[in-house]
Amino acid sequence: MTSRVLLMIVLPFLALAGSEAPAVPVVVIAPGADGDLGAVHGRRLAAGIRMIAPLGLRHPAAQALAPQRRAAMLAAVPERLRVEMASLAAAAGVDEASIVGGNLIADSMCSVLVAPPEPGRPLRVARNMDYAPPELLGPATVIQVIRPPGRRAFAAVGWPGMVAVVSGMNADGLSVCLLLHHGRGAADGMPVAFAARVLLEEAATVEEALAILAGLRLATAHFLLVADARDAVAVFQEDGVLHRLPMAGACFVLDNAGVHGDRAGALAAAAGEGIPADDGWLRGVLRRAPIPGINAQAMVLIPARREIQLAVAAGTTAAVDAPWWRYELGSLLSGSGTTAAIAPLGMAP
Repeated sequence: MTSRVLLMIVLPFLALAGSEAPAVPVVVIAPGADGDLGAVHGRRLAAGIRMIAPLGLRHPAAQALAPQRRAAMLAAVPERLRVEMASLAAAAGVDEASIVGGNLIADSMCSVLVAPPEPGRPLRVARNMDYAPPELLGPATVIQVIRPPGRRAFAAVGWPGMVAVVSGMNADGLSVCLLLHHGRGAADGMPVAFAARVLLEEAATVEEALAILAGLRLATAHFLLVADARDAVAVFQEDGVLHRLPMAGACFVLDNAGVHGDRAGALAAAAGEGIPADDGWLRGVLRRAPIPGINAQAMVLIPARREIQLAVAAGTTAAVDAPWWRYELGSLLSGSGTTAAIAPLGMAP
């Protein structure tokens, strides 16, 4: 694999469930003759960035972020990632403030079920990513395979212009997902979605990730679900204290509660009858727990296989009701291959 950037747009479109349903693009970004990570990202995904960037300033969450808090959060982002955002914005020809704003408000109103490993069945994470506006975020979804110099390669399921991470998996299989939690963080702490990226770049296991988190001061108390091939834990930091919710028993379920009902309870009730080895069951169980109107992505992450199964919202169709695709990313993450193995999975049962 050379240092040049490989852009792999998945074509042709396949007809599933009576409609044209393409896989999302898989984009490999590495520094080289084309520039640093930000410049490469900005040039290769310029059209999508220009479409998404206005959310960084116009989204209600962005407008609600007080200038002083925004400045404090940005100051806590590692300098190399601030440089990456600036370089990205310049290369794409968009306002840097919009890129920064979009990355600082990377919250998600989500739910998750973790099926622990058993003989003949790897650990699997089934996750709804609920955030508005799904009619834009779903079709704009891209899987970025990032190769930061001197750090672990990782795949992020997000959007053009995203430097922070909402859902991702690294070359060692470590997987991280962000879920909104209504608690108090530190005004001058690092935004949790940037912490997720740091974990993917620096940790190989859950224990290594927890050690890194113990040394970070986080801006919000959002949940981070961290999983590897053997274990999973959800953590949140409140008033400087890192709290852990470990996996125990037949499954681990979590949502961000609030006014959106007991989605974790719905997942637990379904899992109470037993979790089959068939991944299709996990894709189907997510249909019990989306937030209506904002279900932008649904996914199953399998750390041991370096595999992500993904469905995205399309128009008024929620992600859980859209066609699914399998992305085998092992060779891309290891650098031994130049393409992802991608296959349609059809609709969830």
